[in-house]
Amino acid sequence: MHGRGHHYVPWKDISGWKCIRCGQCCREYIVSLSYYEALILALKHNAPIIKMKNKYYLMPRADGSCPFLTKIGSVAYCRIYYERPTVCKLYPFYVSNRPVYGKASRAEIIKDGETYYVYVDKVCRGVNRSKNIEEVVRYYIELWKRYTKTT
Repeated sequence: MHGRGHHYVPWKDISGWKCIRCGQCCREYIVSLSYYEALILALKHNAPIIKMKNKYYLMPRADGSCPFLTKIGSVAYCRIYYERPTVCKLYPFYVSNRPVYGKASRAEIIKDGETYYVYVDKVCRGVNRSKNIEEVVRYYIELWKRYTKTT
């Protein structure tokens, strides 16, 4: 996701995370897409896709929100939840094979003999809403491995 005001911190600097379905991420960030995701969303859902500098993005509504965001009361829902883009599945976590932000030792985790560096966007309102960080980080590493190519 690209957008206004990410603040990534190493995973060891937070206590946990739980999605509170506020929809803030769906309103404030531009969703980057793989070519395949752009193609599927355009063909299957008639999604507005834009291409800039050889990258694909989901074009937001005029108010800046995702075209698939809907709210019922104060609860945010994704109309394509099971087909949502990879960056949406991974947010607010950022997983990498190398250190990116802050002190590497605070972001490092070894899982199945491999070293990963995990960061969490502290802007997300679900950060520090639980005491489950190591469990959640291990889950998001598995998601990242499933949805991205690791080298």
